[in-house]
Amino acid sequence: MNDTVKSVGAVVGILIVVVIVLGIYLLPSIIAFRRKHHYRFIILGINVVMGLTGIGYLAAFVWAVWPSQTSVIDPLVASPTSTRVEEGKQIYGRWGEYKKAFQSSSTPPPLPVPPSHEDCDQQLRTLAKLKEDGIISAEEFDKKKKSLLGI
Repeated sequence: MNDTVKSVGAVVGILIVVVIVLGIYLLPSIIAFRRKHHYRFIILGINVVMGLTGIGYLAAFVWAVWPSQTSVIDPLVASPTSTRVEEGKQIYGRWGEYKKAFQSSSTPPPLPVPPSHEDCDQQLRTLAKLKEDGIISAEEFDKKKKSLLGI
């Protein structure tokens, strides 16, 4: 009976040590999930896969305690002292909620709206006045007139 109690005590002791060690090992992931960090699954991946290297554990820990809407890389590509959510949104999209910064530059510019007849008439009068005053040459006047009229 005495041996049975000792062996159960040893197993319980080992289980407690395993739980404590796993808790310490997964501490960055636990922190990230408790804070509902935007990058919690990435932090978990880094923590599990590279945690034993020490560098991976440190990176996951720093990222877990970092402001939750920004990345660790944000200070390098944005403002070094910023923890603003807007800068995180510009650089890293929120999985379908925000467009990434490079996507906004790939959209074509809007088509130019042709000027109304009143605007065109006023601009032609202004060009004629500039030509009369000698501010623009006859060639420049003809070029601007053609571009206004769409010829």
